[in-house]
Amino acid sequence: MKKTKQFYFLAATFIISMCFSFVIKNNFDTVIPIDENQLIELTKKESDSLHIINFWATWCAPCVRELPHFNEANKKYNDQISMNLVSMDFDNQLEKRVIPFFQRKNFSEYAMDKYLITSMKYDDWMPKIDKNWSGSIPATLFYNKTKNVYHFHEGDFNEEELFHTIDSLLAL
Repeated sequence: MKKTKQFYFLAATFIISMCFSFVIKNNFDTVIPIDENQLIELTKKESDSLHIINFWATWCAPCVRELPHFNEANKKYNDQISMNLVSMDFDNQLEKRVIPFFQRKNFSEYAMDKYLITSMKYDDWMPKIDKNWSGSIPATLFYNKTKNVYHFHEGDFNEEELFHTIDSLLAL
């Protein structure tokens, strides 16, 4: 009887772990629509990691130009940062532009969470990200609530600038 319980416990643990790993993999292989409240929740995560949220759009040339730098940073600092991409394309562009964009880039190459903000009430949520945000993109929020680190950057990064910013914030 005891061995039967152990078998069921191990089998249940294995099945739950497989399901959990599948869910995590799927988050990287898709773009998740989120509303304003879900976006604000993204800015409140607490952990030892440096959280990075990049706001971009498929129609924004500087945004698209800098995405490979964020991808390289995600690979380089994988155990120290949590990278999120938030598309500001219109929500009706999710299937037409945003998902095909990442399909062309090979989703698995961008192993980070990808979202599309569905709230077009920019004046409501942008000041909650940064009170001085003009609304231009690309824009990037860096934070670590545990270490009281906060940095907001409007404009694009080249790889060297992005790595320097991350190194500086990780050293705090």
